[in-house]
Amino acid sequence: MNIGLILLAVALLTWGVGEGMFLYFQPIYLQQLGASTLRIAGAFSAVGLAMMAAHAPAGYLSDRIGRKPLLVLAWGLGWLAGWVMALARSLPVFVGGWLLYGLTAFVSAPMNSYATAARGRMTPARVMTLLAAAYNIGAALGAWIGGCIGEYVQLRMVYVTAAIVFSLSTALVLFLPSQQCEDHSAEQPAAGRARRRDGASYGKEEDRRARHELQSRHR
Repeated sequence: MNIGLILLAVALLTWGVGEGMFLYFQPIYLQQLGASTLRIAGAFSAVGLAMMAAHAPAGYLSDRIGRKPLLVLAWGLGWLAGWVMALARSLPVFVGGWLLYGLTAFVSAPMNSYATAARGRMTPARVMTLLAAAYNIGAALGAWIGGCIGEYVQLRMVYVTAAIVFSLSTALVLFLPSQQCEDHSAEQPAAGRARRRDGASYGKEEDRRARHELQSRHR
């Protein structure tokens, strides 16, 4: 198995642990910071919108600047957001960190593209299954760890521990082998030339048919 794929799977496993630790406790912690039910719902909606907007340029940027830089950017933003939430003492700062965390949703496009390119002899379906399993195993383990910390220590320590786990995951991503950018600029002129050739051939055929019909009428 490709070393890049192994590192990515382990990074996703550890990220799943960190995210699973706090994700299910977000409403409880927001309430502890003084958020009302309406504000909690608004925060979830805002994060959802941030996640939606983040996906738009991901595929284009992945082809233009490469997959690994986007992976490093996404993991780095998630790491920063994790520490912002862990150190936040007020509701606005915490929600700001959570919004920043939502922006990391753009990671899915370059991550899937990177994994597919690094799959070796594995099929794309097996690669996607491997990555999904790694993340979800980590998330399940993280939820249990987060529950234990929240029960026996305090909920804020859940976020601090998650941020530390994010640091380990981000370090793993930094060691991913780089991949070449996919340049589609050469394909577009070639496709244009092919369309022009097809159009010219079609036009010549139509001219031949018209002349043949004209000759037939005069006969």
